[in-house]
Amino acid sequence: MPHPHFQVHVRSVPYSGLARLFGWSAEFLARERRSYWDALLEEEKRLGARFIGSSGRVAWLAAWAPAHQREIIGVLPGIGSLAELTPGDADAFAAGIAKVVSSYEALGSHPFTFAFLSNPATADTGHYALQVRLCSRPPFKALSANYDTWFTPKFIGDDVHTDTPEQIASFIRQRW
Repeated sequence: MPHPHFQVHVRSVPYSGLARLFGWSAEFLARERRSYWDALLEEEKRLGARFIGSSGRVAWLAAWAPAHQREIIGVLPGIGSLAELTPGDADAFAAGIAKVVSSYEALGSHPFTFAFLSNPATADTGHYALQVRLCSRPPFKALSANYDTWFTPKFIGDDVHTDTPEQIASFIRQRW
């Protein structure tokens, strides 16, 4: 049964995958004196094999080392946070997402997952670029192994945790 849903996940501590991206992006800028994301897009356009195209200022490419099936990345250089999006940039993301999803549909894969990876800082520091990552999910089939693909373990480096490590340690310690 179709069950579309849109969820916003925000927390006071960066997700592990995002924290790594922010750190690596800042290190690259300090070392190379240019944005990693600008360098990546320049190289992918030059090589051409994974570069898909653009919608407005958003560049689209297939992931070099995909985290999941048919992973596509939309990157908006010069903007690090969803809070900084202009209406035109939001339209550009929407247009690209629609093209990717319709392509998944043409391949016979109806379900998909996507996540925006946004910097909590709203002032552009030049090191990070706002991005969206999409992947197709296998269609559910009778008498077949089905699995779900949730965005947190695939795209932002964390699984869902309902207890802090300290809470679970305390609970088990009482029974030790």
